[in-house]
Amino acid sequence: HRRPALSGSTVVETYTLLDNALRVHYDSAGLAKLIHPLLQHGARASDARPAKVIDVAVTSEGGGVAAIANDQEIGSSRTLEDAAVAVRACLTQLAVAASGGLCVVHAGALCRNGAALLLPGEAGHGKSTLSAGLAARGFHMLCDDTTLLAGEPPLVRCLPTGLCIKRGAYSVLESDYPQLA
Repeated sequence: HRRPALSGSTVVETYTLLDNALRVHYDSAGLAKLIHPLLQHGARASDARPAKVIDVAVTSEGGGVAAIANDQEIGSSRTLEDAAVAVRACLTQLAVAASGGLCVVHAGALCRNGAALLLPGEAGHGKSTLSAGLAARGFHMLCDDTTLLAGEPPLVRCLPTGLCIKRGAYSVLESDYPQLA
């Protein structure tokens, strides 16, 4: 792989995740325009000092993208359509590794009255649908898909991403979320 020059990036965006700043260097404005909308919820909003700054180069490669950190490819996508999801996964992986957390669980997480509720399960088994239903009934959404446990005793650390509701769940949730129709 060619080593991208971070200083020669066309667009640089900084996102925060788990107290880390992930400084993403896009090699083109078009690539930034494609990927940034999925990541913009984590765009840095304050001047709070992050625990760590991690530089990531995102470059066009073979019809898709490659994500490179510390001179190593940490992830890629074969198509531009999959690029944003692949980059988000790479940034999540880097932030989790830098967090010093206990473990990551493939689970939705909600809280109510100061206690967390984890909904573990395989993809497509209804975690997001159940989470959305519980959120409509007073629970607070923490995470949709990836939950970090950290500290002693272990506490839930949020890895916020958009709630992914599949079309098959629309009829189940339409009374709580009429805008789904």
